[in-house]
Amino acid sequence: MTSVNAESELGAMMIVNGAASVGVRTFNCSASQGLALMKEPLWAASGMALPVVLGVTSRSAGRPQGLVSDFSDCFSERDASFVQYVCENNQEIVDNTIIAYKVGEDPRILLPAFVGV
Repeated sequence: MTSVNAESELGAMMIVNGAASVGVRTFNCSASQGLALMKEPLWAASGMALPVVLGVTSRSAGRPQGLVSDFSDCFSERDASFVQYVCENNQEIVDNTIIAYKVGEDPRILLPAFVGV
């Protein structure tokens, strides 16, 4: 297991895409405006059929007091062809992260996924 430091969410997603494109199992996480910042590489991940898994701590996007959990950040990316798992508790987060890898890496599917809380 290796972690890579990036300067922003945009750079982090580009690193994840590059690693996934050569066969590395990848994971990234973000929330709110950070998820909006990585919009372009999100579409690249789904367009290249990369089985990337993103943990998304769903928060309201665009407000200065954006600590409200309302899924507006991940649902705004609904057309990016990511499978979205919405979790209710910690056990579902663990279970759906494992499921996201199994589903996304299936050669018949090959889609990235959000695991959202």
